[in-house]
Amino acid sequence: MHKHDHPVNPALARVLAVGAFPELAGRSLRRTGVGGTDNVLYRLGTDHVLRFPRIAIAADLLRLECRWLPVLAQHLPLAVPVSEALVAPGGDHPFPWALLRWLPGCDACAHEGNADDAASLAASICALQAVPVPANAPASRAVEFLPSDDFVRQMIAIYPDVSLRARLSRFWDDCLAGADPVGPKVWTHGDLHGLNVLVRRGRIRAVIDWGRVGAGQGAADLICAWTMLSAPARRHLRNLLGADDTSWARGRALAFAKAVMAIPYYQTTNRRFADTMARTLDRVLADRD
Repeated sequence: MHKHDHPVNPALARVLAVGAFPELAGRSLRRTGVGGTDNVLYRLGTDHVLRFPRIAIAADLLRLECRWLPVLAQHLPLAVPVSEALVAPGGDHPFPWALLRWLPGCDACAHEGNADDAASLAASICALQAVPVPANAPASRAVEFLPSDDFVRQMIAIYPDVSLRARLSRFWDDCLAGADPVGPKVWTHGDLHGLNVLVRRGRIRAVIDWGRVGAGQGAADLICAWTMLSAPARRHLRNLLGADDTSWARGRALAFAKAVMAIPYYQTTNRRFADTMARTLDRVLADRD
């Protein structure tokens, strides 16, 4: 999926798991989270999940999550991953990996979020932003406003449809004309899209994959409006958050940048994620029009 990728097959996952946790040797093992881009996940028995970073930056993000999510979890209204152990590199896997408690549910990438979902996301964002930011808080790993102009334009140039390229370029020009981000830094999840949200019995129950958590601009988490929600639910989310025009435009620009870069990058290696970002791009452009 990536250059310098280190995927973990079932045999290696079992060897590593049993080596670190012999008491779990008899548990069933099956692949899960196949839409993910940074980690390989295996459900172990009924109560645990193994999370193996597949690239070096994902290992850094896992360490960051294990350090800071316990600090934030007690303040959050939705369930979040609980890490039981961070295992040092060893054997045939070059990165640290984690044993976590299993969270039930399905990812929300095919779930068209409604008003109830908007309310759940708004409550989670508000609760997170209300947590005081200490001086030693990490900087957000989200693609802050705005990512590299050159890289986004390189991605746009890959799209085969000439009229679509022109449309995307015009949208990006408008994004670049916006003001730089201002305001105090707040805690942000940094990657709030449907593959990182779990739904159970039709309701959002958990937010996972906190590796990009950090102090940054609150607009970073507004991407959930376009990555997950229907148009009416987007309006409801904005009303609940009280997002002004500038913040809303930044959130939409970030959702656009994420989608327009991810679609060509993952179109042959991770179609599930690419399709999720294609729906995001459709929503962004529809709002813009």
